[in-house]
Amino acid sequence: MLTVSPQTEWPQFDTTDGELEVICKLSRYYGSDPSIVLAGGGNTSCKVGDCLYVKASGSSLATITPDGFLQMDRPKLKQLIGAQLDSDPDIREAQYKAAISDARLEPEKGQRPSVEVLLHHIVPSTYVVHSHATIVNTLTCHINGQQLATEIFGDDIIWLPFVDPGFILGQELNRCLSEHASKTGDTTFKAILMANHGLIVAGDDPETIRSNTEDVLHKIEAHLGIDWETNSFGRLTTNGDSKQLVRTIAPALRSLLAEEGSEALKLVAFDESDVALGVVSSELGKAAACTGPMTPDQIVYCNSYPLWFETQEDEKEDVLIARLQSAIGKHTETTGYPPKIFLVQGVGLFAVGDDFSQAETSRLVYLDAIKVMAGATRLGGVSYLNDRDRLFIEDWEVEAYRKKVAAATAGAAGRLKNKVAIVTGAAQGFGLEIARGLVTEGAHVVLTDINQDGAKKAARELCEQYGIGRGIGLPINVTDCNSIRACLD
Repeated sequence: MLTVSPQTEWPQFDTTDGELEVICKLSRYYGSDPSIVLAGGGNTSCKVGDCLYVKASGSSLATITPDGFLQMDRPKLKQLIGAQLDSDPDIREAQYKAAISDARLEPEKGQRPSVEVLLHHIVPSTYVVHSHATIVNTLTCHINGQQLATEIFGDDIIWLPFVDPGFILGQELNRCLSEHASKTGDTTFKAILMANHGLIVAGDDPETIRSNTEDVLHKIEAHLGIDWETNSFGRLTTNGDSKQLVRTIAPALRSLLAEEGSEALKLVAFDESDVALGVVSSELGKAAACTGPMTPDQIVYCNSYPLWFETQEDEKEDVLIARLQSAIGKHTETTGYPPKIFLVQGVGLFAVGDDFSQAETSRLVYLDAIKVMAGATRLGGVSYLNDRDRLFIEDWEVEAYRKKVAAATAGAAGRLKNKVAIVTGAAQGFGLEIARGLVTEGAHVVLTDINQDGAKKAARELCEQYGIGRGIGLPINVTDCNSIRACLD
């Protein structure tokens, strides 16, 4: 049975909709589906005469409006296709950034062009949707992805090898389009599969985008079979002391990773879903996770390598924390970065960030990476980025800018930012108002009450008003020690 399905209703397109309104609706539709787009990633565009409207860097597809697109001069972009830029990657990137910045039609707005703006100009259709669909990346991150893609799709797709983003990618796409036209005698195609990157679907109307996208997703899933996300690394196993280990490891990470001299603790998101347990349950999962990164987004939001940590039976808490601290030090020295993702064998996934938004984004992106690893493993093996490409993305200024924009617009402000509070009797009355006051000051609040339904309802309302993760409702009976312990766990 196929499991790929849209997360939102297909938008209503009216005959009076202009191209910009159409691309906004398409962007919000695909941007709201986490199996297609995560962390504000992906990119969309539309062409109107000599103008290219492309999503500005830092904008989120899920909520984009016409103001989130910037206008680009297509004649100037066309000149860039045949330009001769420097062979040195750093100089070439600076030249390319200057060229696309100069191609803006409204520079006074201060919008920054997507680095892939040239790619959007070259694709010969009115509408272009570039996404990082999970199931597509199981194929694009497969060691024999191009061969398998040809077996599944024939000449309906174009395979785009992994090259440096921006100018070089535009040149490579131009070459692949010409090669495809010469081979088939046809300039049309169903999709472009980007090695270790994602999917491009283009068309002159929304239905073509929808039909081709769904066809690609369903054909790949049919090839993968059932339970590919959780059943590719072997049987799921868990550590019998998982609750105690989480209770020890998570608070330790908050302080061990805090910046020196700073009183601000990190926030930790924990995941023990079947997807997470799938990778931490076996040596096959360990090898898949620790070999290296597969995609640029994985590097940007999770760093290139997770820290794999194994617990020891009957280990005292202080000994475990000392080992964890040592492991963090060694990981940082080896990779150059403190870890954002911790994979604890038989326990689950810990994601660390400066605030809830960053930790949650890292968790979701790495869960997506696990699914990609699982699917690629199911298909026959994972294709990882080589060291040169990995280091290019790690040091890429464009991605550093994207992270900076995301950090600037994420999270809550207030005196209690990043603090976690537990409030009893919070389903209503004084307890609820105390919880609300804490949330308004930036805290993440656990609303507890013997009235479990009331606590959950109150927490849900706070999240709707102040944002995801700001409140959670749990049952508690303050006269029962076991109930208190279960709530804290």
